[in-house]
Amino acid sequence: MKRETRGLILDSALVLFANKGYDGTTTEEIAKRAGVSKGLVFSYFKMKQDILFAVVDDGMRRVLAGLDPVPSALPPEARLERLIKTWVETIKRQPHYIRLLLQLHLRTDLSALLNERGIEFVNLYLGKLREVFKDLGSSDPDVDCYLLGAVMDGFSLNYSAAPGLFPLEELAKGVYARFVQKGKGT
Repeated sequence: MKRETRGLILDSALVLFANKGYDGTTTEEIAKRAGVSKGLVFSYFKMKQDILFAVVDDGMRRVLAGLDPVPSALPPEARLERLIKTWVETIKRQPHYIRLLLQLHLRTDLSALLNERGIEFVNLYLGKLREVFKDLGSSDPDVDCYLLGAVMDGFSLNYSAAPGLFPLEELAKGVYARFVQKGKGT
């Protein structure tokens, strides 16, 4: 019961933070959305910032759990395709979390929190991309890795702003084709 209540609070906070912003959300609104008292929220979390930290940590665990393991025995083209598909699925599966992360990236007062908590994901995902670009014969795997990461961040931003208007899968296929060609030096 305790775990369910905490989860309800975090899920409610995530939606509110993503839609109204961290500063625009009150603890009272979180409690109301979760269907609990404000006092109960404070029995789990000392202050609103603690709720934010827990939301970020919980979301990062979900993202990491959803990462598709990409066997290194696959050809680099197949690994790249799976990594892109994994990120696209994460964008679709976790839209509120992605929107919140994008907001936090823009806040200098909270970006250190995000960087500290997201480093495992960044190292894992970008490390896999770097290996793929090396195996594709890229002349600069680090630059290609960060370029693709920036493109995927752009996908995240556009999809979270207008999911019905942004053709995520079609664009992902186009990016995949271009990066495979670029990685092969064509």
